Amino acid sequence: MKSSINFKIATDALKARAKFQPIERAVLTEGYQVLSEPLNKEEKDFLKRLLEVTMQVCPMEQKQCYHNSQWLIFNWETLFKEDYPNIDVQYAEGFVALPEMPVFPINHGFILINGKLVDPTLIVKGHRSGLKQLPNRIIGEIPDGYVYLAMKLPNRDIVQNMATNYETRTLLDDWENGWPYVKKYMDEIKKEKFKN
Repeated sequence: MKSSINFKIATDALKARAKFQPIERAVLTEGYQVLSEPLNKEEKDFLKRLLEVTMQVCPMEQKQCYHNSQWLIFNWETLFKEDYPNIDVQYAEGFVALPEMPVFPINHGFILINGKLVDPTLIVKGHRSGLKQLPNRIIGEIPDGYVYLAMKLPNRDIVQNMATNYETRTLLDDWENGWPYVKKYMDEIKKEKFKN
């Protein structure tokens, strides 16, 4: 129940910001709310293996959402994809609204396994993920009051950026490449601003 109320609060806040902010407008236009759904056994076993390998180079630290999620995507695309035909892993950026402050959704990066949320970064006290590698993270089942809004982005761009530039960074706020995913929304906002 709290999640549906917080969804309304969070989307209203984003709609107000979307008048002036292209990332908010992009996520509201092209994104969607990720709903709570547990991972099945095959998905959990796969995630455990992916984490086992990835955490050797990326320890899944707090406040490193883009870095953590992009390392998972890089390893999925370069090491695991061919071996798991029933698994689809997708990178997403958007917003997470926390139960204690849904009016301030936070820019966030995470992954989706067969459309189900895996947040390797956000620690939720008292929450049990069922994974020893990430015991307090949100894996499939989203605790009441949390709201995730996602915009899927191409995995190939992460792989290319990591292989070419040896870095991870937000794709939605990618000023270095001219904001490719939100440029049309920037242009819309400029037109609206000058029209009035």
